[in-house]
Amino acid sequence: MLNKKSNSSVGLDIGTSSIKLVGLNREDNSTKVLGYSTTPTPKRCFVAGGLSDPGALASSINKALQISSCPKIELKKIVIALPSEVTKSKIIKVPKNSSRKYVSNLINNTFDSRDSIFDIYSHKISRPNQPNGHDIFSVRGVAKNTRKNLNFELSKIGLHIDSFKNQADGLARLLGGKSSKKPFLVLDIGENYSRLYYTCEYSLFLARYPIGCNEIISGVAQSFDISQKEAAQLTAKIGLDIENLGQEILKATAARLNNLSSNTSGTIADHYFSAIQNQKPSQIILTGWAASIPGLRQYLAKNIGLPTQIIEPWKNISIYPLNSMPKKLYPSYSSAAGLALSGYSI
Repeated sequence: MLNKKSNSSVGLDIGTSSIKLVGLNREDNSTKVLGYSTTPTPKRCFVAGGLSDPGALASSINKALQISSCPKIELKKIVIALPSEVTKSKIIKVPKNSSRKYVSNLINNTFDSRDSIFDIYSHKISRPNQPNGHDIFSVRGVAKNTRKNLNFELSKIGLHIDSFKNQADGLARLLGGKSSKKPFLVLDIGENYSRLYYTCEYSLFLARYPIGCNEIISGVAQSFDISQKEAAQLTAKIGLDIENLGQEILKATAARLNNLSSNTSGTIADHYFSAIQNQKPSQIILTGWAASIPGLRQYLAKNIGLPTQIIEPWKNISIYPLNSMPKKLYPSYSSAAGLALSGYSI
C-alpha cells in the first residue's frame, strides 16, 4: 500500500467511540480529498492510562481504509490523534536562546511523578513576539509503549504511524495553517464529551465537559419518546427555533446546552490567561457533528458572549468529486483533515 512517490497524507482522529479518517493529496499547491470514512472504535480498546488492545485498534484502522467512501489511497504519511485517556499535554515557557540540552532536560522533567507512565513523544516550538523573551513549547506525552505496540500491530498489514499528535494540533493546522497569530477558542462537541482548546501559534487543551452530542440528543429522545437515532435526525433537520417544533426541541435541549455554555464561560474566565500571556481569544470555532444543528451557533454565542462560527474544513481543500458527504458531517471530520494536512510538514 505504501508508495514513496505519492504525495498523500492520512489523518486519523481516534476517539473513544469512533475513528474519523481523511486522506488528502497535494499537487501544484492545491490540496484534494482522496477519501474519508468513519468506523467504530473497538469497545474497551482504551482504559484509563493506556491502550489495552492495539491489535483491535489496528484492525479498525485498516477497516476505515477499506470503506467505499475512502478508495484505496497510496499512503505516504499517517498522522493520528489518540483520546485524552492515553495522552497528556502541557505548555512550558523557556528563556529565548536556551541551549538544546537545557530545553531537552526541561522537557524531560515536565511530567511529574504521577505522569511517570507517559513517554514524551514530540514537542512543538513556537516563537511568539513575547515581551518577556520566552519561547513557548507544547510538550506532549503518550502512555508508555503505545506507539511501539500500535505500530507493531499495524506493521502486520503494511502500515506505519509517522506522527502522534492531538486533536488540537489538527484543528490548529486546519484553521491557521502552520501557525496563527490571532488567538481563538475551539469548542469540539464530540459524541460523549465536549473539549475546549485555545489556539494561536500553538494549541492548548483547556477543559473537557461530560456533555456531548449523545447527551444533547438524549434530551430530545426523552421529550418526544423516540429513539436516539430518530432524535438525531429530527434535531439535525429542524434545529433550535423559537417557533413550532423547533421550540420544543430547544426546550428539550436547553438544560444541557446551558450547562455546556456555563462550563465554557467558566473556563474562559479562569484562563485570562496566565499560560498564554493574556492574549484574549476573539471568537469561538465550533466543531463536531452537533456544530451543524441549525440555531446552535447563535444559541452558544448568546450564552457564552463571544462571536461563534462553524468550522469549514474544506474551505481551502477540494472535495470534488467526493461530493456525497452530507454537509452536516463536515465539522465532524475537521480534526482528521487537519491531521492529514500536518502530515506534509513531517
